[in-house]
Amino acid sequence: MKSNKKSEDLSLEEIEKKIVEFKNNLSQVESILEREKESKKLDTNRLDDLIKLQKDLKAAIMFQEESRKFKIATSSTSFNNNPIFLEDVGKICNAFYESENKWYTAMLNQVYLHDLTAEITWLGFKEKEVLPFKYIKINEPLKKEELEVGMMCEAIYYEDGKWYNATIQMISDHGVHVKYNKYDDIEVVSFDSIRITPEQKLMFQKKKENLKNKTAEDDMEFKLPEYLKITPADNEMQRLSKKKRAKALKNSHKQKIIEKINKEKQDEWINFSSKNKKKGFGASIVRKSLNFEK
Repeated sequence: MKSNKKSEDLSLEEIEKKIVEFKNNLSQVESILEREKESKKLDTNRLDDLIKLQKDLKAAIMFQEESRKFKIATSSTSFNNNPIFLEDVGKICNAFYESENKWYTAMLNQVYLHDLTAEITWLGFKEKEVLPFKYIKINEPLKKEELEVGMMCEAIYYEDGKWYNATIQMISDHGVHVKYNKYDDIEVVSFDSIRITPEQKLMFQKKKENLKNKTAEDDMEFKLPEYLKITPADNEMQRLSKKKRAKALKNSHKQKIIEKINKEKQDEWINFSSKNKKKGFGASIVRKSLNFEK
């Protein structure tokens, strides 16, 4: 049965169960693929379906693992048990506001090691407060190489300290230029004021994959050379000659494309076979067992 819950609505226990389920299914698919190879009676359509299912399962596992990391990183249900250091000054953090029993975004101003407290400024309120370390959780900054222009993300708006959906416009050593989707404003934020949800990462990967496929399709499209295009000045013999040569060239191009596709499939199969040598798992795999948004 397909769940309507989004990844952020799932508990860590539910995410762990999904990861285990997908990994078990992947092991079965890879076992079936291995047996298909050994039987030497390869059904091309069945092989394509199995390879597609294998890719889907790997993508589902990666998605749930990203969801698990994101869930842990953004969880505000537990207090901080890690130390805070002097070099953390200036970083963005989540701070616990005891009177409301809530976590809010803040800036770390000072660290007092003698009594394990730190001064923070509540973003959006501009008020300062000294809190014990356990009430402060430092945001882990994303690395520059993890970000790409055009990537969707969530970014803190410093005026109110809240997270908003945004799109990355530019990346520099000084920060990330983001355009807030709701307000159409462009701001420069620090690397610890950016986070990317599993859904946003998946959507960007799909966008890149679609662009890659479109480029590949454009490369495979037959383009008639200028010298074979018929012009009004051509006589009947020249027209027939150009048509004949164009047809031969088009057939040759088509054959090369077929050979290229077959080679890619063969390489994909060889690559899969060299990495997977597991045997002895069950056989019945159905696509509807894959609880993953496409």
